[in-house]
Amino acid sequence: MESKEVSFNKECGGSGVGNSSKGGEGFIDRSKVRILLCDNDAKSLEEISTLLLKCSYQVISVKSARQVIDALNAEGANIDIILSELDLPLAKGVKMLKYINRDKDLRRIPVISKFFLLPPLPNS
Repeated sequence: MESKEVSFNKECGGSGVGNSSKGGEGFIDRSKVRILLCDNDAKSLEEISTLLLKCSYQVISVKSARQVIDALNAEGANIDIILSELDLPLAKGVKMLKYINRDKDLRRIPVISKFFLLPPLPNS
């Protein structure tokens, strides 16, 4: 995997997210946004977490769908968004999403997930 140098000031919009010419209308204070980040790849988890922290977000990092559920049980009311890169058996990711959807307080949290589904290998 190639390493890229990232300019955090450029990537994070140095002057704030959503600034407009209407006196800051639509501004989001990133330092108050809590992100629950899930990735079972330790290197990716660290890189994404570092980027989000440098952009002033609060980040809770976990490595599995089970840990997402545990973090939601402990901090659910304080989580603003869930970002998950789950390279897990599909059933575990679906179980996590069902758990979130069943709870009226948790279902308000936006979930952004990326699941990798590989096509079946051709018969040899």
